[in-house]
Amino acid sequence: MNTLFSEIISENLLETAFLRCVNLSISASWLILAVLLLRLALRKAPRWICCLLWMLVGLRLLCPFTLQSPLSLIPSTETIPENILQSPAPAISSGIPAVDAQLNPIISASFAPSPEASANPLQIITFIASCIWLIGIFVMLMYLAGSFICLRLKMSTATRLRDNIRQSEFAGSPFILGILRPQIYVHYDLNGDELAHVLAHEQAHIARRDHLLKPLGFLILSVYWFHPLVWLSYLLFCKDIELACDEKVIRGLDDTRRKAYSLTLLSCTETHAGRRTGHRSAINACPLAFGELNVKERVLRIKNYRRPAPVLVIAAIAVCAVTAFCFLTSPAAEEEHTLTDNQSTPDSDTPGNTAIAPTPDEASDNTPNEVGDTPDNTPADAPDIMPNIYLSPDERLTTLTQDESTAITDAILSHNRSAYTPSAIRSACSFVLLAKSEGSSASGSTRHNISYYGWAYYMEYGITDQGIQDISGSHIPVILTFSLDNDYHRMLSMSMPEAVYRESEALKGYVLEDYWIPGDGKYYEEGIRKNFPPFAQADAFDSQKYLLLQEMECYRQAVLTAGLDTDSIDLILEQLLDTICSVPVWSELSASSSTQDYIGYHLTEYRRLTYYGEYTLDYSERHPGQDLRGQILLRACEDIHNAILTATSNSDDSSMDSSMVFH
Repeated sequence: MNTLFSEIISENLLETAFLRCVNLSISASWLILAVLLLRLALRKAPRWICCLLWMLVGLRLLCPFTLQSPLSLIPSTETIPENILQSPAPAISSGIPAVDAQLNPIISASFAPSPEASANPLQIITFIASCIWLIGIFVMLMYLAGSFICLRLKMSTATRLRDNIRQSEFAGSPFILGILRPQIYVHYDLNGDELAHVLAHEQAHIARRDHLLKPLGFLILSVYWFHPLVWLSYLLFCKDIELACDEKVIRGLDDTRRKAYSLTLLSCTETHAGRRTGHRSAINACPLAFGELNVKERVLRIKNYRRPAPVLVIAAIAVCAVTAFCFLTSPAAEEEHTLTDNQSTPDSDTPGNTAIAPTPDEASDNTPNEVGDTPDNTPADAPDIMPNIYLSPDERLTTLTQDESTAITDAILSHNRSAYTPSAIRSACSFVLLAKSEGSSASGSTRHNISYYGWAYYMEYGITDQGIQDISGSHIPVILTFSLDNDYHRMLSMSMPEAVYRESEALKGYVLEDYWIPGDGKYYEEGIRKNFPPFAQADAFDSQKYLLLQEMECYRQAVLTAGLDTDSIDLILEQLLDTICSVPVWSELSASSSTQDYIGYHLTEYRRLTYYGEYTLDYSERHPGQDLRGQILLRACEDIHNAILTATSNSDDSSMDSSMVFH
């Protein structure tokens, strides 16, 4: 038992189940909101239509898998990614860009794991929440079981009237008890027309299988007890099944008998109110009680009942079908890219670390005028800044051409930046190349494919008085596949004006054919193992290895784009250091001299200090110190150097100056 418990903890099975449950509840929320609106619009339709809609909600909450549809109105089926607990920059994917843009910076800043910390804070919080969720399920199920057993014991003295009808002095109101063999319980005082009306109602419940549906609804509620919309759904479902049973009973009655039925309903509510012996809440939770819910509304609906027109019923059924199609399906996902037969994979024994590509200063002298058909979403007022591209040290991959670098940059920016993003929000990106494969041309084709495997980091940011402010971003392994003319590089090597071969309709540069990213959840690992070369898979799974290096690269681009001078950067870094070195007087840290304590207290500011990379190194050289401020700055420089060494540790030139990463 202890071994099983330890395995569950180590494999994060509890947290995974909890996150899947939360994602299902978020997806179902959209359907619940739609049903709430439809319930108002269909108030003149038969009430069993509303019950059918609530059954769709239950199906959505029960079924972990759904079909994909381009017409799905669910923005995202996995708002909280399953790999968020291992993500270096935790973020949600609600499917609504405005929501993600507001929440993700806060989530990333608050819950991003620290390399110095002994535990991931998000994992701790999720584990605690998972335990509370599990305890809540246990409490709900114990309440259901306890109320059922107590009521069964109270009814043990009931006498059989006929068939499945039993009488008991403890039956304050008529109700049904039992799943496989439901029994109707009534008080000894009920007789004549009153008893006939009560039995007709309860038999209608049994005929509709409500004695199965209501306990099932409570079981679903027990799992999703944390979600207020699920509570509301359950309460309205219980209300609607009572109204649907009333309609089923009175459908064939004349006005006089309907009036008598209403009087019986009132009688069961008022006359027997004094006989209730404390099991009313148990009845509401487990069996189906006649005369317990919404008496006023039920009497009014009975009074105003009119048989619905067939057209209205057909229209209502059509609405249910459309609702199911739009909300029981998932949005269509992008197709995964796979290696084709004409693509060669690098040898599996090739090491997969990094070397350095041409620097931006060198690149600016030979930047192509046109690369493929990929649009550039960089703001119009931004200067032409080429990100550093970091490469595998394999001798065949020691450099990327400037055309390749530009094509990769354009692909990352165009894929991530939305057309609706305000122009004031700027973009930066970084790419670490882990592998490269180049295929031969297909028969009769003048073009061939080239695939680049690596880590893509994308950041959207704004410039404020406090410096660069992250707004949103992503960090994910990708495969970028471009097509290229077979004669492209040969034409480039020829001594002719660029305009000659660039304007030729028969010759095109790098054209993006596929932008592959791994799927969510279990498809993440499966996709990487299926599509990445074996030697690059370890680095593709290691999200921390190049993270700081890529963050520094994006901040470098942001500084250059914003045109920040040395004085401006110094002021930003000084503000960050002032914040890190300051703590409230009532805090325990006020008497601490530990550098780690201050860093841990201001982890967000410390991370931003490291993100400035080369600028932090330069500031440290100009402002050395042995005080707390100097120690924090020294610690940041060590982290920066370690990030650089991680990328260059397996380089062919082990003596490479680490500053070459930036300059």
